[in-house]
Amino acid sequence: MSTYEHARRRTENWLLEAALACLLRDGYERLTVTSIAAEANVGRGTFYAYFADVDAVLLTLSMRGFWHLQADIHSLMAQHESPEKEIRAWQAAFERAAELKDVLLVLNHPKAVHLAQRFQDVMIEGFKQSLATNAFLYPRWMDLPVEVMATFSAGAVLAVLRKWLAGELAYSPEEMAHMVYRMLYHSAPPG
Repeated sequence: MSTYEHARRRTENWLLEAALACLLRDGYERLTVTSIAAEANVGRGTFYAYFADVDAVLLTLSMRGFWHLQADIHSLMAQHESPEKEIRAWQAAFERAAELKDVLLVLNHPKAVHLAQRFQDVMIEGFKQSLATNAFLYPRWMDLPVEVMATFSAGAVLAVLRKWLAGELAYSPEEMAHMVYRMLYHSAPPG
């Protein structure tokens, strides 16, 4: 990596960390380009060299978290056999979501509809990748296009996740994992 690329990556990371700090401190309603740039100790122009707006930086934060989760889940699944690997994957997903609750709750904000849609599109792409690897059982049971299964799964999971994070579904990550498993496989997990 060149010095220029390293400096760009470092500045982008500063902006992402600053956005997260401002979001946690001030909330979505008061999150601005000015506050993020000030927190990162850069000018507004520097912010705009990396991100189009506040939602773009939040989407990047969410995407990075989602892709890291995908990698962790695929690694976890390689260590187990079905159905344990599916249950563990869903539990890991809900545990990570709980850790990122303050960021993900932004998706419930009335002014974040566009951001929530863009995040769902990221989830659909991630689900497509996971389903295409045959890591999960249910694609093998169904004769459906991967994009249909991914869109359905991402929409359903995001809807459940948003309600769960908002406290409207009072279950542990383990309980949520077992319920998602039952919904996808139409049976209770063994054991």
